[in-house]
Formats: sequence, C-alpha cells, structure tokens
Amino acid sequence: MTEVEREEILFNRSEERKLLEEKAELAAYVRSKAKSQPRRSEREGQLRSEKAGKRDELSELKKRREEKSNAAKVKVFPFPLRS
Repeated sequence: MTEVEREEILFNRSEERKLLEEKAELAAYVRSKAKSQPRRSEREGQLRSEKAGKRDELSELKKRREEKSNAAKVKVFPFPLRS
C-alpha cells in the first residue's frame, strides 16, 4: 500500500467519524428540545380550551347584540296608537 492510499483511507475514516459525531450531537439536541416542549396532546388540550373560551366570549357578544336589536324593535309609545 502506498502512502497516498494510506492517507486517503485515514482521511475517509476521519470524515465518517465526523459525520457520526454530528449525527449524535443532533440527536442529543432533538431529544433535549423534545423534553422541554409539552407533548402534542397537552398542547392540543390547551388550544381547545383557548378556543372554547373564545367561542364563549363570541356567543356572549352575539347575545348582547341580539338583545340590543330586540330592544330597539320594541318601542314604547307614550300614548296609544289610533287605528
């Protein structure tokens, strides 16, 4: 084996080793991020409760608007109407 072939093999091995180390670092990073974030089901539950709260507020506003429009329709006259 020539010195050039030997150096080429050593270089290829070092490149493979760097790739494996990078993959391991990336996997560790992903695991740490996954631990810090709540699970998907927990997040969905939070979103559902937030949406339900907004829906309740919206229905309350709709009720108020309807009551106002009904109150405006029913007018009280100070004297009886003649027919």
